[in-house]
Amino acid sequence: MKITINFSCSLTNHLNGELLDLTLKRADKMLYSVKNNGRGWIVIDHHSTPEENVAVN
Repeated sequence: MKITINFSCSLTNHLNGELLDLTLKRADKMLYSVKNNGRGWIVIDHHSTPEENVAVN
C-alpha cells in the first residue's frame, strides 16, 4: 500500500491591535492562493507588500 500526503500551509503573525478575524482572513487568503497554484507549498507573510511574501516548495 502506498500513501501519498500533500501539505500546504500559510503562516502569519497576529498584529497588535488587529482583529483576530482579519488575521485569520489574511492567512486563509494566502492558503487558498497556495492551493490554487499547485499545492505542496508553505507561504509566510512577513507583513510586507504581497509581492514580497515568501513561498517555499
